[in-house]
Amino acid sequence: MAVFDYRAVDRAGKGVRGSLEAESPKAARQRLRSQDLFPLEVKPAGQAKPGRLGPSRGRVPAKELAGAMRQLSVLAGAGLPVVEALSAVVEQSGRSRLGRVLGQVKDEVVGGRSLAEALSLFPGVFSTLTVNMIRSGEAAGALELVLVRLAELLEGRVRLRNRVRAALAYPLFMLLVGGVVLAFLFSYVIPTVTDIFSQTGQMLPLPTRILIAFSQAAASYGWLALPAAALVALVWDRVRRTRPGRRWLDWLKLKLPVLGRLTRRVVLVRFATTMATLLASGVSLVDALHIAAKVVDNALYQDSLEAAAARIQEGAALAAQLRPAWLFPPLVGHLVAAGEQSASLDKIFQRLAEGMEEEVESSLSALLSLMEPALILVLGGVVGFIVVSILLPIFDMTRLVG
Repeated sequence: MAVFDYRAVDRAGKGVRGSLEAESPKAARQRLRSQDLFPLEVKPAGQAKPGRLGPSRGRVPAKELAGAMRQLSVLAGAGLPVVEALSAVVEQSGRSRLGRVLGQVKDEVVGGRSLAEALSLFPGVFSTLTVNMIRSGEAAGALELVLVRLAELLEGRVRLRNRVRAALAYPLFMLLVGGVVLAFLFSYVIPTVTDIFSQTGQMLPLPTRILIAFSQAAASYGWLALPAAALVALVWDRVRRTRPGRRWLDWLKLKLPVLGRLTRRVVLVRFATTMATLLASGVSLVDALHIAAKVVDNALYQDSLEAAAARIQEGAALAAQLRPAWLFPPLVGHLVAAGEQSASLDKIFQRLAEGMEEEVESSLSALLSLMEPALILVLGGVVGFIVVSILLPIFDMTRLVG
């Protein structure tokens, strides 16, 4: 006799799963039918579901995931059962990676799993934050409300990411255009002009000699730029994969003169938003801190939050555990202390997130206002030096002819 795992539905349409002993899959199906169960799947015990891991590999765009959660929240709010809501979202998503994953999630729910359990089977698509929020919503009978909060959280992250990218798009575009212009000058214009100057045999001005030396060095060793960039990228990736290396890189990001302050604020926005959403959804404070530690995506903040969660389990207050001060400004500690006293931590974190998000926007505006003139000055200075270096010998030749 072999053991088989099965998924089936009863006469009321409720999903059932379990295990039974039978001589063959056919015998197992016959036994299920004798129990008034309609078998959906029968497989040897311990065998993985075919295709389960296929669609979950790779990342799903955050905007697409946020849109799917918003659709689920709307459908659940309209009174549709979870299975029907999932079917509608799958149909809307089409043959995308997320659509295929949600199709398998729907199959798992039909088979008797809860929505949270089904989502947890695809950790590459649905984060711990998503699974725990939905689990708490199912336990409290407030799945619709939790889906709305989750959709708002994911959409807020997308908006913040888009703001950062939009703020950096113009400076990066200027750098790209400036790099292309300089590459053209050094590969075509400058060598042509310097050949003319070398044929005259005259004493060239210092700026021109510097320009020629730089141009010759670029022509001789420029081919090393690509291997050097590849080596730097490889070393960066290797360092980032180690725990000490990641801690050092994350520390460096937070300590950069201007970008470090902006990075800290972005991390705090994610931390506060996550905590507000989790606590409002009924997740315990310790579990919320563990989840937030994974969401912030910074090793220093992760270590601090995990340590805080461990001390809170021993009876400590959260406000006193948000350390060091350069990671968590004193304002955060004071607000959290007020939230603990009034038993309204979720509202305090929501206000903190809104305030920090406004600071991020103002910091982005200030950074952009500084970067634009700085880039113009740098690129203008380089191009101006090239123009002066070319014109000085021409002026000298003109005086000699005159």
